[in-house]
Amino acid sequence: MNIREIYLRYQLIAWPVISGLASILIIVLVIVPQVLGFIRTRGEIDNMDNRSGILEAKAKELTQVDENQAKQDLRVAFSVLPSDMDVPQAVTILQNLIIRSGLTLKNTTFVSGKTAATDKSYQLNMSVAGPVTSIRAFLISLRDAPRIFQVEAINVRFQKSNEEISAEIPITVFYDPKQSVEVSVDTPVVKLNSEEGELLAKLSRIAFIIEDLRPAEPATGTAAPPSSIGKADPFE
Repeated sequence: MNIREIYLRYQLIAWPVISGLASILIIVLVIVPQVLGFIRTRGEIDNMDNRSGILEAKAKELTQVDENQAKQDLRVAFSVLPSDMDVPQAVTILQNLIIRSGLTLKNTTFVSGKTAATDKSYQLNMSVAGPVTSIRAFLISLRDAPRIFQVEAINVRFQKSNEEISAEIPITVFYDPKQSVEVSVDTPVVKLNSEEGELLAKLSRIAFIIEDLRPAEPATGTAAPPSSIGKADPFE
């Protein structure tokens, strides 16, 4: 039996089989990828539509934001919790709070941030002298200071000669070196709640009083009053 006879005998079966296999190959290699690509493209289009809606809503909300107020709020936040240690500013604030409380500053010691509670803080040990009421006034004034301070302890030594006491007050000063936050473009605008708004309002009242903490300038033609920071000659 030659090939022609085989073909003539099975041609009614061979053609449907060949056509079916060809159809299957076309479906697998052409139609299925096209359908999957359409579904994937449709999903991307829907995702872009959703993001566009979010961006449009975000743009409308941003147009209602007071730019000057936002800048002031950021300035308040960065002033109360700066990105660097800014030790001179912290020392200046504490010195002036001590003077205004009626205390005498004997000594200030800086403790490296490595020994502090976290890597976002450092410690200043303040040695002061004065009456108990002045020390109490100083501790109360720390609550409204234009930096975030935390009193760790109070070591008190009473003076027999008078009513004054000497105190060693270690104070932790906080800062935040990582203040940048990555936010996705399509993230909705985050608004402050009532408690956060009240806290920011309170901080705005105390964040820019550094100039007010400085001793008043003497009148023209008068000598400046002596400061009670410590001895005039520290080597005496």
